[in-house]
Amino acid sequence: MTTPGRSWGPAGPARPRALPLAGAVGVLVGLALLSALAMVRPDPGAGSAAARLLAPDGHLSTMTAELPGGPALLTVETARQPGAAAFQGGPEHFLDVVGHDPEALERLWVRETQQRRSRDGSAARHTLSSLDDAGLHTVVAGDGRQARTFEPPALALPADVAAGREWSSEGTVLDADDERRPLGDYRWQARADTSPAGPGCLDVATTLQVGQQVTRDVRTWCPGRGVVAQQLPGEAWTEAAGPPAGLLAPPGAEQPAGREWDPAGWSVQPRPLRRAGLALPVVAVLPPAPTGSGMVLAPTSGGDLLAARRGPEWLLEEWSAHPGGTVTAFGRFGEVTVAATTLRRLVGYDDTGLRRWQLELEDVVARTPVRLDATGVVVAEQSGGLTALDVTTGAVRWRAAGGADVRVAPQLCGDLVLTLDATPRLVARDAATGEQRWESRLAEHADVLACDATTVVVTDSEFDWHGFAVADGAPRWTVRGPAAVHHAVVAQETVVLSSSTGVQARSTADGALRWQHPVAASALVAGGGHVALVGDGRVDVRALDGTVVASLLETPTSAADALLVSPAGEGLWLMGDEGVPTWVGP
Repeated sequence: MTTPGRSWGPAGPARPRALPLAGAVGVLVGLALLSALAMVRPDPGAGSAAARLLAPDGHLSTMTAELPGGPALLTVETARQPGAAAFQGGPEHFLDVVGHDPEALERLWVRETQQRRSRDGSAARHTLSSLDDAGLHTVVAGDGRQARTFEPPALALPADVAAGREWSSEGTVLDADDERRPLGDYRWQARADTSPAGPGCLDVATTLQVGQQVTRDVRTWCPGRGVVAQQLPGEAWTEAAGPPAGLLAPPGAEQPAGREWDPAGWSVQPRPLRRAGLALPVVAVLPPAPTGSGMVLAPTSGGDLLAARRGPEWLLEEWSAHPGGTVTAFGRFGEVTVAATTLRRLVGYDDTGLRRWQLELEDVVARTPVRLDATGVVVAEQSGGLTALDVTTGAVRWRAAGGADVRVAPQLCGDLVLTLDATPRLVARDAATGEQRWESRLAEHADVLACDATTVVVTDSEFDWHGFAVADGAPRWTVRGPAAVHHAVVAQETVVLSSSTGVQARSTADGALRWQHPVAASALVAGGGHVALVGDGRVDVRALDGTVVASLLETPTSAADALLVSPAGEGLWLMGDEGVPTWVGP
């Protein structure tokens, strides 16, 4: 899709963006009406020749070129989404469309994220197009310096596109960042010809004139793959299986060393997400994944990942990505974000949002990936299968078949990976090889699993709490609990459990009671020799002997027990019903 003023240098500082009142209201209403997705017309134009050339949702195209400064990489990630879903996590300049197009929430959108890497640096460019019965229309395109809106949208591919077909569009180009300031009239002329790239592929030559500026290029489109090659001014990009050798260094995956918690110096610091000059609520069901500078979010229904850095008052967008389908689980490991999706796919992104690898799985992963070592993680598919991989490359270390659906996320306990399935069965595997070491059959179904290097604790449907030896699975102790346990953490030979009747701390060695608290916690987080009891509107931090060291009020709340909590080195990130990420820490 051709865009004016193509510039791929490092992005400069983003200019402040502010939508007019009508646009702001449109954005807020549009993003709130997620239920309206069911009313979107089913795939308008889906059977056209133009639609058949488009890549499917979550597809990644990879191209390389030899530039004067050396080899370069260009990736194109595609999202195909209806209505409001297209604006949940995409670049903030896409929100200009919602504020000015009354039918935006009824359209089918195609988004492209182009990431360019060379030895001179990196840059990202985003394009938003609509697909309807007339074809594919480019609406907005931009990078970190400027976003441009075509009004009316430019016809990138007519519905009946074929070899020998010519078409054109004309209108005005507007600055999407500066209250739609006119930048000049445009004229778009294009022609499609048969391409040698493969059956059904077309070479689309485009001439775009904006004012006195003229840009020419040729893009090769192939059925179901989108753009696979392109001729830009002075550049020839060809399809490739991966990046040029030596261009990309492996991303760092080691967890940065966190300082000891100092709860006495903590405070509650709301950090709303600011996009397009607005503080927009974040609707999410998965806890955020903390980064060194902020967090990665998975906004509900959009299927995107959105990375934001923490400022003095706001969270500010850094990058967005779309692994395809809906994100079902994700985690952050050093500089790598790993996301699982409904497409039965695992995807790894680096700290700029570039997709480094993807791995196809047998089933959906609905539990958070778990770190094994400096570069290794393990994921549990819903059917019980385990996959261990190198998070920097996506290379599989080992796979293990499962016998039944998993109940909770796997846990690393010393040098073993423990899983709890629906049989019910507790299984221990060697973290390095995946070889099964032992298994223990349980009398009742169990739902909570927590451990350290010596003891694993599970709680069952009869409210009993059980301790097992990690080394061989031998039972250590059983305690009759007063109610079903919802959360448990283990630290320094102490297991802390929260049920509807309150919080209890017990010895992992024999289950003996150490202390208790009469109020239930919505979440428990252990760190730095402390445990945080997170509830609606309150965080109490205790030493592991039960001593209260800090109590913080006016924290996020959730009416449906859907409080999202993520430990982050020196503190915690919290999100409640209001959708405002809140930092609780120094």
